[in-house]
Amino acid sequence: ARAADTVAASAAADAASEADAALGSAGARSYALEGALADLQDRVAAHLAVLSPGAALTLSATRAASATGRADIERISKMVTMRSGDAIVERSLRALSGGERRRVALAFALGFADLAAARGRLSCDTLILDEVLQHLDDAGCAAVARLLRSLPRRTVLVVAQADSFAEREFDAVDVVVKKGGRSSVVVAQG
Repeated sequence: ARAADTVAASAAADAASEADAALGSAGARSYALEGALADLQDRVAAHLAVLSPGAALTLSATRAASATGRADIERISKMVTMRSGDAIVERSLRALSGGERRRVALAFALGFADLAAARGRLSCDTLILDEVLQHLDDAGCAAVARLLRSLPRRTVLVVAQADSFAEREFDAVDVVVKKGGRSSVVVAQG
């Protein structure tokens, strides 16, 4: 019985060493981060498919030594692949146009909200977006409107400039009126 216990203890120690080697110095935190990134990437992809068909966002964790050398710093690398004619091109977020960046940012924010609702049970029935249509052409604005209408939210509030796509295309438009140093809101009827 003593030999069997020694063999079992040795096997458990070997398994623990393998797990430690696989997880690295950041351990379970790194493992959880990589799983969350994969889940987030999938959720972002679903929104990006509506906002910018043919585009994909790849998220990956990278490690770099800190400036003090005491610990590794984990960073999230974000690369976008886009269809350009017959080719697929990989680009950093900085290389995107304002409209492309806006679409990716919206998909990322919505994907993160979905992830928080699923994993953290943090959900809200109201979504507030400030100037989300800025830098978008009419096709981009229409894609955003399509996506926002499909979301399972009771209320989606979009802040936009007067005489914009939002004013023409959304169901109800409240207007902020500034006069004499004061602001008031004219609430849409219906």
